[in-house]
Amino acid sequence: VPLLILQVALVAAQSCERPWAGAALVNEDGGACCYEAPAEFIKRCLIPRSPVARSLFGRPSIIAEKRCADLGYEVPLSDPDTCLGDAGMYRGVEISLHCKSFEAFRPTLADPAVFAMLADCAAFRDAHPECGSSRRPANIAREEL
Repeated sequence: VPLLILQVALVAAQSCERPWAGAALVNEDGGACCYEAPAEFIKRCLIPRSPVARSLFGRPSIIAEKRCADLGYEVPLSDPDTCLGDAGMYRGVEISLHCKSFEAFRPTLADPAVFAMLADCAAFRDAHPECGSSRRPANIAREEL
């Protein structure tokens, strides 16, 4: 009987699982990288404000309820992206950047605006409060770049 109760509880828990509440931001033609975040955050912060997103997504496309791995972007580069949101979260949904490979992302680092954002996340958040607060870690270590 205890095993039956456990099986019923497991089935009930699985049926209550919510679908992914976020979306994937990709380039219309696919591209090298993908951001996962709530669609509202993608529209309010990533597309209009983030130098990383501007550099990666010249023709941005938002795909609702999809994860980057579902679309073939399996290398997490910033998971969560603590430069954005509230310690990498926005309304309980993680913000993360995934690429097909690190090499696919490397050219983005040559953009001075991208490098400045990654070198001083707090300054970016202070300039763009809709992208997060500066209560979190200030910088990504240069060694990680």
